[in-house]
Amino acid sequence: MKKQPATSVGEVVFITAIAGFLMSIVSPIVAGRLTGDAAVCSNNERQIGVALRLYADDYDGTFPPNRLSSPRQVWRDVVFPYLALDTARAQTLFTCPTNFAAFDSGGDESQRWPRSYAYNAGLMYGKYVLTAGATDTVRITDVKTPGRYMLLLETRNAAPDLGPWMIDGNATPDGSWSNPDVRYWNQLPSTGKGVFHHHDKYMNVVMVDGRASAVTLPQTIAVPQMWNAWQPADAYTGKLAGMLDEYK
Repeated sequence: MKKQPATSVGEVVFITAIAGFLMSIVSPIVAGRLTGDAAVCSNNERQIGVALRLYADDYDGTFPPNRLSSPRQVWRDVVFPYLALDTARAQTLFTCPTNFAAFDSGGDESQRWPRSYAYNAGLMYGKYVLTAGATDTVRITDVKTPGRYMLLLETRNAAPDLGPWMIDGNATPDGSWSNPDVRYWNQLPSTGKGVFHHHDKYMNVVMVDGRASAVTLPQTIAVPQMWNAWQPADAYTGKLAGMLDEYK
């Protein structure tokens, strides 16, 4: 039986403040790359990352599932109580100011939240494959090098997650994606854009250990890759050849 969130509002505010302070000390490179709206976006994502870790602390180190568990619940719903914000302010927090796809076609799959940030589905689907389909829910202890793998990243896609199979695909106006190598999607590329949002090539990401960073999409598939803790370090280097020019 799942526990109710045990973390108080005061604890959330305190931990978020500490995270912000640590970010200012340990990530001068990130701060140097990101200014203005991009920095706001990074701060939003970092606060969401703190909330995810607080959730995991209350659920035996387990992160929320990445897919819709019901028509009215996505991972954003279960993280929401840990943000100590009302709904309007929380929606602002989940919106990157430069991501104009955030509310296209109603927002995310639930059509209740903006789609600026998404789970790393490579990490989640990797667990699904590892367990022969039993679960796609990841524990912090599953990832032996949590500073190496992404947990959250920026998206233009309506789904609650992004995977490495989308690296050489296109965004579509309805918030889906298309890829000529994935035959069961029947949309055609029509935007010329990819599914990953970025700021002058740099995407804001939060790693499994809670650290915020800014990386390029090619960096995420370089050796060692940042997507899937159950795949080799060079698992996705072949995607570089098909990557859209906007990310190179």
